Amino acid sequence: MTKALGAGNVGDMNGSSSAMDPSSSPLKALAVALVVVAAFIYAFVPVRACNDVWWHLKTGKLIVEAGGRLPVNDTFTFTGENIRWYNHEWLAQAVFYKIFQWGGGAKANLIGLRMLIAFVSFATAATFLLVFLVVQQRCRCMPLAALITLLALDVSRHNLYLRPPVFTYLFLAVFLLILDNWKSRRWPRLTLVALPLTTILWANLHGGFIVGLLLVGFYLAGEIAEHLLWKKGKSEENDPDQTTDSANDFKPRLVWLGGTMVACLLGSLCTPYHYHLYELYFRVMRSSVLVKMIPELHSPFGPDVARYYLSFFIMAGLIVATMGIVRAANPKRPPAADLFILLFFGYESVRHIRHLPLFAIATAPILGWTAGQLLDRAGEQLRRRAAWLATAATVLLAFYCIGCRSFPETYWNRNAALASGVTYIEINYPKDVCDFIVMSEFEGRMFNPINCAGFLIWRLSPEVHKVFTDNRFDVFGDRFVWDEAVVSQGIERDFWEKMDPSNREGRHIRERCGSAGWSDILDRWKINFVIAERPWAVREKLRASGQWESVFHWIKPFEPREGYEIFVRRTEGNRELISRCKRYVEQMQAFERGPF
Repeated sequence: MTKALGAGNVGDMNGSSSAMDPSSSPLKALAVALVVVAAFIYAFVPVRACNDVWWHLKTGKLIVEAGGRLPVNDTFTFTGENIRWYNHEWLAQAVFYKIFQWGGGAKANLIGLRMLIAFVSFATAATFLLVFLVVQQRCRCMPLAALITLLALDVSRHNLYLRPPVFTYLFLAVFLLILDNWKSRRWPRLTLVALPLTTILWANLHGGFIVGLLLVGFYLAGEIAEHLLWKKGKSEENDPDQTTDSANDFKPRLVWLGGTMVACLLGSLCTPYHYHLYELYFRVMRSSVLVKMIPELHSPFGPDVARYYLSFFIMAGLIVATMGIVRAANPKRPPAADLFILLFFGYESVRHIRHLPLFAIATAPILGWTAGQLLDRAGEQLRRRAAWLATAATVLLAFYCIGCRSFPETYWNRNAALASGVTYIEINYPKDVCDFIVMSEFEGRMFNPINCAGFLIWRLSPEVHKVFTDNRFDVFGDRFVWDEAVVSQGIERDFWEKMDPSNREGRHIRERCGSAGWSDILDRWKINFVIAERPWAVREKLRASGQWESVFHWIKPFEPREGYEIFVRRTEGNRELISRCKRYVEQMQAFERGPF
């Protein structure tokens, strides 16, 4: 009876393999090194096209310079000046900016980005090292655990941006490690106390803390499900002592885990915004039109993007296939919590690309469990061969992912570029546009594209010019995004009259815009100058209206269809500004031509 519940049966209680690791010490060391180095390399790359990093840094700058005082309303947009800003990432932003400062960074000097990227790279390496430890405990074969972890890392690679979600990935791995070791009785119950304390920190770093609460809930539901299944199964066997011992152990475990769940919930309220953080999710998801517009909320099954997520399909297929094989060959059930985790994170990953790292981290241990069950049925010699094969596969996969894929833009080359001082890809951002606005001393309100709003905030807002709106949809919902869409597409007022009244999404957009055309919106918000992307249809209409003057254009190198153009409203007050802009443009053109 004692053996059934003690440390001697750890593998069985957790549903993991109880056999010894067949790999040799060099293979174990190589497995750990591959996971850590690959995870670091995946994250240690210049900022390529992500705009969120810039407004996160600018927010951190404001918080740090204000001595930790948080803005009450939105600070960066003139349209949202009266909207409450429940900033669920405030602490991460402050941490990011302090690291950026320590690296020598400033608004005009972005060298500090390298230290910040290094910090995020270490956090990513730590995350997948923790995932590796959980997987290894499940399968008891380090090379195989490394292969599974590397696959999970590759599933996550498109989402490893320089953004606060990196803390959610790290803390999700921490929760998994603690809960899995508690469940298998490797660690004492007192270790559960770390979860509410971690939740307090997590809730101030990123809104993904809700995932931690769900994970505790899944383990709690798993304990209840396993107790009921255990009781039913053992009542048909001849081991009444084991059934009684399990029932006696169930109650204190339920109390500890249930208490941890409540404590985590209370810990999540220990933020400057309390329960309001739970409202932010619905500001985005309640608008189906907005969900369709945001790329990271699309499904990985989309025909235009599916080819980028092959590793996700492989990992999901392996989990389902191996679970089916194990179940067919062995009546042993998987841990009940694993089933809840697989169903939830599988569902969310199928719906939204942004949740793929959560799926990869949370379900990697499940693949470890099925791999461990299959290894248990193999002989010692076959297990050793499997360890060598897993090592070879891990080395080959790492070499391909890091050194060959997307040639010549491989991860090796990106690492080298960052090490040499290229902290961000300048041509992907409107740097010249910002320089021109500052140099020409623009006045009045600005209308800007949402896609580059993050960089505009970093350079201009709120000191020089507040932006029209940006992609912080958890702050604004879809309140202003449709104004930007109407202007960019050059939609006229009569468009709404011709629209099919049965078009539900169209009616929603019309209500948000007040049935206004592009010129009505610019007049309503008293816009003085417009930063237009080159593909925007409104550019021709601005020229043809006779009310706007084109004063500057910038074409992206090697991509002539991409770039920006600035239009200034033709008024008596803007006459000097327009003349000043033209002089500066002539001077720049003369400089580019050179003396000859």
